[in-house]
Amino acid sequence: REIPDFEESRGDFRARVQARRVFVAESTYVAQVQESASLRTAEGAAEVVRELARRPNQEISGRASRRALAEYEGGEYTVEEFLRFLRARAPSFRAQTAEAEDEQLEFMVRNLARGELLVTEAKKLGIGLSQEEEDSLMEQARNRFVLSVAQLGFLTISPQEGEAMGDAVDRTVTGALEQILQGSRDVVPLGLVSLDLRKKYSADIHDHNLARVVERIEELRASDAASPSEEEATPGEATPAPADSAG
Repeated sequence: REIPDFEESRGDFRARVQARRVFVAESTYVAQVQESASLRTAEGAAEVVRELARRPNQEISGRASRRALAEYEGGEYTVEEFLRFLRARAPSFRAQTAEAEDEQLEFMVRNLARGELLVTEAKKLGIGLSQEEEDSLMEQARNRFVLSVAQLGFLTISPQEGEAMGDAVDRTVTGALEQILQGSRDVVPLGLVSLDLRKKYSADIHDHNLARVVERIEELRASDAASPSEEEATPGEATPAPADSAG
């Protein structure tokens, strides 16, 4: 058996020791901050989280949105903050959350609240992002938004003859929505940007009508799939008229 020379292993050994020390120091510090702040989950937090996961788009009143899911000295983690986190997650994550045990949900809430607590502690110590880091994050968000707009075809809107620009925008937006409903275009995810857009531009989702809307969309897609296209139509045959669309 050949034992590698220490000089050959010095760099790797040093990196491992340093990584271990950083991990222990971070864990110790976080535990101390959490303990000194008396971080705790609120009574009934698990059931509230489960209900929010089942209906993430429900309207929450001002008072209900300020309800604390977790509390600590000098602050709290609220329903509004959790909803913002939840709505940015994939549907599969929300489905798993809705089926999770109380202990798992309380653990998740504590972790999220601990993150808020650490941010508060960092601000007290004067630790934050530099202007260069903030500018970089803003540029990344701007580029992502522009890419989403480009994917929807909104950067190349051109009015037709005699058409106002506002009408051209309406036509393009309506066309994109129709393609999404027909299944010929994927939904473009906007991430957290969509949450800010919802705050600026009012919109309501009527849960009691949602099932019927989904059913109607499936009917329209099935009808489109069953209808032959103009290219496939036999000469002399009339091309079937498209199904009525839901407004």
